[in-house]
Amino acid sequence: MTGLGDGIHSVSVAGGRVFTVGIRDGREFAFALDSGTGAKLWATGLANVIEENPLMRWLTQRTPTVDGERVYAFSASGELFCLSSVDGRKMWQRNYPSDFDTRRHSWGFCDRPMVDGERLICTPFGTTAFITALDKSTGRTIWQTKLESPPFAGHAALVATEAGGVRQYIVFHLKGLSGFAADDGRSLWDYERPRSKTGLTYTPLARGEYIYSPNGYGGGLVAIQLVREGKNFEVRELYQRGSEEFQFDAFQDSTALVGDELYVLNRRCPACITLKTGSLTWSGDSVGGTGYGVGRAALTYADGCLYVRGVDGVMSLMQVSPQNGTAAGSFNIPEHEQARGATSPVVAGGRLYLRDSSRLFCYDISADAFAKSRHAPLQTALELTARELGESENASRERLVGVNRGPDAVYLPTPQDIAERMLLQAGVTKRDLVVDLGSGDGRIVIAAAKKYGCKAIGYEIDPSLVELSRSAVAKENLQELVKIEHADIFSVDLSGADVVTAFLYPRLMERLIPQFEKLRPGSRIISHQFDLPGVKPDRILTVPSNESGETHKILLWTTPLHKE
Repeated sequence: MTGLGDGIHSVSVAGGRVFTVGIRDGREFAFALDSGTGAKLWATGLANVIEENPLMRWLTQRTPTVDGERVYAFSASGELFCLSSVDGRKMWQRNYPSDFDTRRHSWGFCDRPMVDGERLICTPFGTTAFITALDKSTGRTIWQTKLESPPFAGHAALVATEAGGVRQYIVFHLKGLSGFAADDGRSLWDYERPRSKTGLTYTPLARGEYIYSPNGYGGGLVAIQLVREGKNFEVRELYQRGSEEFQFDAFQDSTALVGDELYVLNRRCPACITLKTGSLTWSGDSVGGTGYGVGRAALTYADGCLYVRGVDGVMSLMQVSPQNGTAAGSFNIPEHEQARGATSPVVAGGRLYLRDSSRLFCYDISADAFAKSRHAPLQTALELTARELGESENASRERLVGVNRGPDAVYLPTPQDIAERMLLQAGVTKRDLVVDLGSGDGRIVIAAAKKYGCKAIGYEIDPSLVELSRSAVAKENLQELVKIEHADIFSVDLSGADVVTAFLYPRLMERLIPQFEKLRPGSRIISHQFDLPGVKPDRILTVPSNESGETHKILLWTTPLHKE
């Protein structure tokens, strides 16, 4: 079926329905489809779009959580919605920034709520609630745990386990792993996990008092044991396996725990690890003739098989056991849409569901699939009703201008060496006024003032980033040269600027063209990574960054603009 809109979200299947989220008409929608035909049952608008980085958004696929008559969906703007699984009606919602004082992660909001009995367990990572238990029917807070110095947020799902007779929730964050009591949320223990650098997408694997923690970015695999001593818990480290042994994908949790074995993508190839020892028992170089050393992949396990979906659109099947893995076939997703990651495949009810951006494919993989009468696959297109579109249009109009709204995109800082190269390519001098649109932590305007002695203004809509960047300016004693304004970039006057810098998606750059056209002749516009649609750049540079380890694109335009 087609028409889900832009999205990397995987699907949840329950009660004859398929649930997912997609972006249509500038808004995130939750969808329910008939699992037999793919027909739309309902669509509910969630929140206005906050555009996410094409690579970093793969840290979270934000698949809906289904619990009988309720569906829980989490938006990129940090809002949690409880919807009726029958008709999509909004039953309640919570806003993480306002309710839990949650500041947006550099790569966006993320949570993977877990239903536990009558409670919904969430990890806002906020200053007033690091972890919280909500009444799943009403959204009322039952308990919330505040930490004095909350660690940096992760993107992994929390899990429940029982150790030492205490039911508890395991949370993965930048400092490592922490346990919280299920009855009241009290902190039970902390473990400083080695090599927890960033990303943090891998769900901890709990087996009673034994916890196994894989992670990408060289995080490898760590095993710990929780030992109760009176009212307290001691954490005993069982083993560490670093990047010299295991290299898991940095952006996607591609693991499947089956018995005592962990099936993974190690160096982007299917492999099997014995959990008790942390040893690699076998590793495959390829599946179905497609090597995974080239691109990312996502996997799931069912009935003795790994279903591996590659970023190149190849869907492969591998029969696996603790002793070996054997390729069993593959096929190409029709007209696969190129992306930076792979949406996780889902196996449910004898069917395989594959999300490919705006399309969803359903394949019969039951044991008697080939014995059934064959017919052409059903093809459906998802259409939104006038009421659903009306809600989207009204919400979009409300968010166009003003500081009292959410940001238009997830904040991701430009590497410092790339920021300095941008200023160099713009030919900044002491006489110039440099303006940075969406100034984040203020690094570009600070760099301009420090290196060239010029005046600079940063415009930023996120109040927490405004506060952060103003503190950075004061620390550098640059208040006479640098100003940070809490402002909507689409309503500011740019006519006095000599150099305008930006790290904004093309859709946002295009909205700025009327303001760019008011710049004086000879003014320079310089962009990190993204084009100015319909306007030919004067220069495009490809520059390596020592900070990020990746290659970045710098684009330069000089006014008046030359539209294509």
